[in-house]
Amino acid sequence: MKSQLVLQWCEPNLPDFDQLIAIEESLIAVIGQYGEIDGHDVGAAECDIFIETHEPMNCFDALRLACGRASWFAMLTAGYRRLDELAYNPVWPAGMVSFKLA
Repeated sequence: MKSQLVLQWCEPNLPDFDQLIAIEESLIAVIGQYGEIDGHDVGAAECDIFIETHEPMNCFDALRLACGRASWFAMLTAGYRRLDELAYNPVWPAGMVSFKLA
């Protein structure tokens, strides 16, 4: 079943639009076989990058291994849901108990 993995930044740690696009472009090569970028959303208090994947945890692990030392990664939260579900499962940071979109 296909899932949606969401990478999220919230105030005060929002990347600017150019940074968000650069992050998105760098992720294309990183996630490779695990999924594809499905766009982004920029709001007043939140930025999100959406990834469609059949393997959300493997996709995130590949992303974490490749980008875990990037400055933007330290400010990231992440979660995923199956496309036929509404609730998100928290992924990052470790120990996070809930994840939702604004």
